[in-house]
Amino acid sequence: FCGRMIGRSKTQKGKKFWLTGSIVISIGLLAIFKYADFFIDSFNSVTGLSVPLLRLSLPVGISFYTFQSLSYTIDVYRGNVPAQRNMISFGAYVTLFPQLIAGPIVRYSDVARQLKSREHSVEKASLGVRRLLIGMGKKILLANQMGFLWDQLQTPQTLSALEAALE
Repeated sequence: FCGRMIGRSKTQKGKKFWLTGSIVISIGLLAIFKYADFFIDSFNSVTGLSVPLLRLSLPVGISFYTFQSLSYTIDVYRGNVPAQRNMISFGAYVTLFPQLIAGPIVRYSDVARQLKSREHSVEKASLGVRRLLIGMGKKILLANQMGFLWDQLQTPQTLSALEAALE
């Protein structure tokens, strides 16, 4: 909504108003979910009161979604991209799955064109499958084995000289 309002605003003052609103709302929601109980607990400790904690469940990926959507709003404010009118495309950008689990935040201007049209080919699909298989192989052959070794080192037992040196 704020991105569309920035796009509609004719004055710099109006654009800045909507950008500020987007930042305040986004960071405010993030702060409430992540830090509300911390602040209430600190307040209770200092004042001796017993204000009940909110005990809000932290939505998975809230920080990622917050900063991803702020990246979009900032790109629209700067004039790098037009405001997105399609909620599906905007949602696809905000929840961009590969970036969600791997990071970092991708600027909207970097993917805006690809949200409208993507190129598909057998070569690109085979490259994707190849990358998937290589990654899966690394996980199975390296990460799983290192995890197994780590678990063995963490269990209380009599250690061999090599294990003791590794620990």
